Amino acid sequence: MISNLILQFNSFELLILFAIALVFFFILLTDIKKQGKRMMLINPEIKVQLICKECGFKEIRDFREGDYISKEPDEKCEKCGGEKYIDIIYSIVKQEKTRQS
Repeated sequence: MISNLILQFNSFELLILFAIALVFFFILLTDIKKQGKRMMLINPEIKVQLICKECGFKEIRDFREGDYISKEPDEKCEKCGGEKYIDIIYSIVKQEKTRQS
């Protein structure tokens, strides 16, 4: 079937079809390269919000291994000396400036 189709075209038409296929291939290849540059893995900063049980004072610090929500770490409140607990764990992703092409 394909050989019959190829025989129906002359060499000039086949050359044009090959050139068009080659152009589409290079367009696809450059688009894949651009996507690879845009898709970069970024390690987020993980933060923990602590709240004092006594006075409600909020503090934010870096995540430490073993932290989980509602955990009561062995840390005292700077204001009143009360016990603190972990209220929220969240991440901050820094966006890099990218060129618009």
